[in-house]
Amino acid sequence: MAEAIFNAHPPPGWRAESAGVKPADNVNPVAVKLLEEIDIQVVHGKPRFATPALVAEASLIIAFGCLGRCPIDEREKTG
Repeated sequence: MAEAIFNAHPPPGWRAESAGVKPADNVNPVAVKLLEEIDIQVVHGKPRFATPALVAEASLIIAFGCLGRCPIDEREKTG
């Protein structure tokens, strides 16, 4: 939801990408419905895995709940 809300009106030159260490198979239908209520359509319909490559390309990372399993750990080792 955060990705969709941010990307609905991002600052110039910014784009959010959401990914997780245990992504679901599908976007939660309740989240889709809530976003539609505020006129935001979910563009990509599949949650993504936070790969080390995806993390390495990011300019800014906001992470929570990884408990040491984040691909960010790999970025810190190689970056």
